[in-house]
Amino acid sequence: HGLKPIEVLSGNDGRYRIGGLEPGKYFVRLRPAELRVLWDEVPWRQVTVEEGAPNRFDFTSDVGASLRVLVIRDGGAAVPGAQVRFRLTTPARGISGFLEATDTRGETVLLGLPPRGALVLDASLGAPLDAPLGASSGAPTGEQAGSHETLDLESLPAVVRIVLADPAPR
Repeated sequence: HGLKPIEVLSGNDGRYRIGGLEPGKYFVRLRPAELRVLWDEVPWRQVTVEEGAPNRFDFTSDVGASLRVLVIRDGGAAVPGAQVRFRLTTPARGISGFLEATDTRGETVLLGLPPRGALVLDASLGAPLDAPLGASSGAPTGEQAGSHETLDLESLPAVVRIVLADPAPR
């Protein structure tokens, strides 16, 4: 139909501005910037842009849950610089990838989680994760590695802790 999608990111305050639209009907869909490919099932809303006056459209949306991931040692010490891999599956599709490395507190965050599905997390320090994600035998390879069980997105905890074994003495 010759329609060209326009993507606009809102500011931290949730405000957005789209200029130069001709009067007419448009369809709008709100999705979080992170993991937006998993939000294709979010319904479109129709709005009408009228000529003459500024048009204002206010939307509210559940933009997805966020999950703090904490990578720690057996004794509870934070593990900065750990690599965290995820696999996320929803009723419609799946996606996998890596989170930002853990910060000095051993934390990283996964944003924009959809309301339904399952999540598996693995973490490693010192070498890439190359075993199958969520494998129960021989967790991911790395200098130190740990994994977490499958999480249900409908009942996520506020924080997931992944415990890495203390390094073996050399």
